[in-house]
Amino acid sequence: MRSWRRGVVGLLVGAAVCAATPVAAQSPAPRAAVWVASGAFVPADDVLSEAYGQPQWPLIVQGEVRVAGPVWLFAGARRLARDGETVAAAPGAPDASYPLELRTTSVRFGGSLAGQVGRVQVAGGVGAEYASGEERWPTEGLAFDIAAWGVLVQGSVRLPVWRHLACLGLIEYSFLPADPDDVLLERVDLGGITLGGGVLLTF
Repeated sequence: MRSWRRGVVGLLVGAAVCAATPVAAQSPAPRAAVWVASGAFVPADDVLSEAYGQPQWPLIVQGEVRVAGPVWLFAGARRLARDGETVAAAPGAPDASYPLELRTTSVRFGGSLAGQVGRVQVAGGVGAEYASGEERWPTEGLAFDIAAWGVLVQGSVRLPVWRHLACLGLIEYSFLPADPDDVLLERVDLGGITLGGGVLLTF
């Protein structure tokens, strides 16, 4: 995780450098935005990392509305589909591996503050996230439901490239402790750190 912490620091430093770049022309402040992004997701829980590997690549869609000055409200969704493998060791028998399938969808909502310096907009927000999904063991005919409420912390850098179109740099941290509905599945944190990018449309 230390390398990812260094990556987070590097992204924030890069955002500050971009934000300090002076630009003569300013665009009118947008009232709403919609963006689509993906990125490298590193699970906080070692159980998920060992079973499904890292990084993982979720798809995120989010809409935002400016309510007053620098204050925005956001709502969105995140989808993660991942195949993996687990190895079970039994005394006196060779290890056996089992394929896994993890599918989760989460909805998130909250508020953020955005500031404009030159052409670059930097935003940071906090919200709640609810994730639901299923882990399947296809060869064994087993499936376990997963549900979790948690906290989302989000930061982004937006650089306009043409009229209402902008490039998006994204960093997220989520904490999503899941309580399974079956004793065979242990409690796990579905959250972690995401570093990614995407495209944004402003209105």
